[in-house]
Amino acid sequence: MNQHNPPHPGEFIARNYVEAMQLSKLELASKLGLGIDILDQLLSGKLAVDKELAERLSNTLGRSAEVWLLMQQHYDNFNRS
Repeated sequence: MNQHNPPHPGEFIARNYVEAMQLSKLELASKLGLGIDILDQLLSGKLAVDKELAERLSNTLGRSAEVWLLMQQHYDNFNRS
């Protein structure tokens, strides 16, 4: 049985918020209290979601911090090989 390759949380954010809702990166970075360079790292899958970032994502985009952390965990577990 094929397993689904879970997206990195940043890829999910890029697809479902930045692209789908036409939310600018600059606006999102500002709302999250992040520099644009840090946001770019997140959106490209180079920055892992930690507890602090999960809280910021939860407060800004919705979903619980636990969901953001679980999404990161699923991505990490699948890509560990």
